[in-house]
Amino acid sequence: MKKYIFVATLLFFFALSLCAQDSIKVVGFEMDPHDQTANLSSTMKRDQNGEVCALIRVQTPEKGFLFDVGVLGIVDVDEDHTGEIWVYVPYGVKRFSIRHAKYSPLINFYLPEVIKKARTYIMKLDIKKRDDGKAMQKLVVKFTPTTAILLVDGQPVQGNMGYAEVELPVGKHEYMVVNNGYFSQNGTVEIIRQAPAKLNIELTPQVASNETPSNTPPQNNNSQTVVTPPTPQPYVATPPVNPNAKKFVANGVEFYMIPVEGGTFTMGATPEQEKPYSDEKPAHQVTLSSYYIGETEVTQALWTAVMGNNPSRFTDPTKPVEQVSWNDCQNFIIKLNSLTGQKFRLPTEAEWEYAARGGNKSMGYQYSGSNNLDDVAWYDKNSFNTTQSVKTKRPNELGIYDMSGNVWEWCQDRYDKKYYKKSPKENPMGPNTGSLRVLRGGGWNCSANDSRSASRSLHINASGLAAMALRMIFTPDYRHFNLGLRLVLSE
Repeated sequence: MKKYIFVATLLFFFALSLCAQDSIKVVGFEMDPHDQTANLSSTMKRDQNGEVCALIRVQTPEKGFLFDVGVLGIVDVDEDHTGEIWVYVPYGVKRFSIRHAKYSPLINFYLPEVIKKARTYIMKLDIKKRDDGKAMQKLVVKFTPTTAILLVDGQPVQGNMGYAEVELPVGKHEYMVVNNGYFSQNGTVEIIRQAPAKLNIELTPQVASNETPSNTPPQNNNSQTVVTPPTPQPYVATPPVNPNAKKFVANGVEFYMIPVEGGTFTMGATPEQEKPYSDEKPAHQVTLSSYYIGETEVTQALWTAVMGNNPSRFTDPTKPVEQVSWNDCQNFIIKLNSLTGQKFRLPTEAEWEYAARGGNKSMGYQYSGSNNLDDVAWYDKNSFNTTQSVKTKRPNELGIYDMSGNVWEWCQDRYDKKYYKKSPKENPMGPNTGSLRVLRGGGWNCSANDSRSASRSLHINASGLAAMALRMIFTPDYRHFNLGLRLVLSE
């Protein structure tokens, strides 16, 4: 059975939640000419261009905000300060958007002055409370599979490894848990003042229980073949198949970048891209300059060598790093560039798709390197419910691995469903505004359709405001154990 079940009344509850939530208000903003925090070596941050960032000290007792400043992007957010949050931004920022799971968002607050480099600013927030006198209490939710997404009153709640909690007003609330390949589950939970409410939710797969993931489709429903997952191996950067690859080293870890010769291609819903999503249309011509792109997704070995930590759930140095946000990726790139003296960055969406299609060596495949997805990708039918070591599937025409499947890859661009209708032809950089970021390539727990070279971001079979709520999670601060990255280097 392939039909996803969603509740029509989610539309009502989503709209109701937007009206009922407390609101965020900026009650003060000014530069502090005596505060040198932004310019001290111990607290200084630099953007991708090496410029010293400005620091905005957001004064609020709350935590868990998501900040957005437009196309220039957030460099870092530090919540380890009592009574305030430090937000590092590039100079030139003119507007500020703030979101929080508990409050109505503040969108496009235009700052009274343009942000200058290496300066410290004070922003004072006020949460305008509803005058209803309601007490608050926690809702604790445990869910299976652990990749599922939880929505409460139409709002996504960030979870981790099948666990999520959110503080809610006393009273009744609507919840929904969704995941690709499973029937969704929804209901009403009552929050009482005396103790936290708890839910344990196990979604039902949409495939027959005797279907076992394997490297090849089963010949019949009674197949008893047992397939053993690949055994993790120590990380060794094996030589690339592309003889023109460039080798780089960061703190002893080698990695390779593959040259992509510039050219013109048709981006989006081309004829071989079966069942394209609406945001892949119209197909359009794009011309790109030459660049280099990572032979593999950034591995846990490389991330650990640069950052000194490994945030991944599926720990193995040979596997791609995951559970990293777009902002985490920017911080990683800044440190990597400092170590190597290079100017690595995330790929634009157009650069990503051109490389996935095989560049000027493209054979017109639906997936990156083949029309048979099992040859080139780890996805929901063969991944054993985990990421897999890089370079264990076939490369594409350029010698690049895992551009279909394994983990979703952050791109530099903001996401706009209608961007293809107005995209410039030469070296498009994505829209100038928007709170979401583009994800490409599909992941270990995603469908074949999401693994196509033209597929843009994660699609969940929802409609209306339900789909809009699910897309809200792909903000620059969102982390999940199917989100990783791949590097690009301009020539």
